[in-house]
This record gives sequence, C-alpha cells and structure tokens, in this order.
Amino acid sequence: MTMDAILIGVVAAGVLLLVFWERVPSPGTAKSQAPVLPAGVTLAPTPLLTEQEVLLYNLIRLAVQDYYLVFSQVPLWAFICVDAEGKARAQIFRDIALKPVDFVLVHPGSRQVEQVIQVEEAAP
Repeated sequence: MTMDAILIGVVAAGVLLLVFWERVPSPGTAKSQAPVLPAGVTLAPTPLLTEQEVLLYNLIRLAVQDYYLVFSQVPLWAFICVDAEGKARAQIFRDIALKPVDFVLVHPGSRQVEQVIQVEEAAP
C-alpha cells in the first residue's frame, strides 16, 4: 500500500510540474513591447463618415434593415476574389488595394455582397 501511495504521489507531482512549467513563459517567448511613438507625434480619432454620408447610411439602413447588413468604407479587396496568376493578379491587387467603396449591402445568411453603393461628389 505504501508503494502505491508513493507512486501516486510521484505521478501527481510530475503532472503538477508539467502544468506549472507550461504556464511560466520563458524569457525568449515574452511578448514584444508595444510600439512607441516618437516625441511630438500625437494620434487623434477622426470621423469615419461625413455628415452627409451618415445621413445616407442611416437612410439605407432603415430601408434594408430586414434584408441586408450595411457596412461602410469597405476596401474592394475584402469582398472580391481575383482569379488570376502572377503579374496580372499583382496588378489587379495594386489597383484595388486602397480603394474603398462607400457602402456595401451584405446578405446576412449567405454573407455575400449583394449591392455596392459608391457616392460621387456633385460638380459645383
């Protein structure tokens, strides 16, 4: 009986040692520090949409609330699948990389983009 108790104690100590060893991070795996801004640099929030875009967004949302999810300022690459190879694919991605669309209507079940709304500024 004492030999069984000693064996159980050794196994329990080994399990506890393994659990403790996994929880203690090693110095090499410590997370890197957050980036530090240079002196004189400040960050401030800026509105995502203009007043007119907010009004249009609210109107669109009211009109389609039972049928679509409405997203604003979505980059083209987020919902377009490019089926091309090599340089052609790279060129297409370069063209659409930073181009956002104003509003996107997404079907909540299929998660597919159903409509894209792009607002153009009126000429003075």
